[in-house]
Amino acid sequence: MGRPFPGLRPAPWDAAVVLTILILAGALSLLLMRVSAARDRMVAVVYMDGEEIDRVPVDGEEVRRIYTHHGITLEASFGDGGAQVLWSQCPTQVCVHTGRI
Repeated sequence: MGRPFPGLRPAPWDAAVVLTILILAGALSLLLMRVSAARDRMVAVVYMDGEEIDRVPVDGEEVRRIYTHHGITLEASFGDGGAQVLWSQCPTQVCVHTGRI
């Protein structure tokens, strides 16, 4: 019966094509890993009256920020994987008693 495709044999360029595809696949894999790592950073988003006013990373060292809105001032701490209000002028202090989120 013989070989089913007698005229088909690997050519020297076939190895170059395979090598090029492997290099491109590796480069794409590295690029996707970098993009994914940058996207996975934890960030606290601060809103006041439904408007985004700040974005603070919470996966690094502690950062403290002071915000003032409608005459009320508060101090917030960001870091260690969360955020919390440390001090506030508001009368109920609900945000302070909530603790770290």
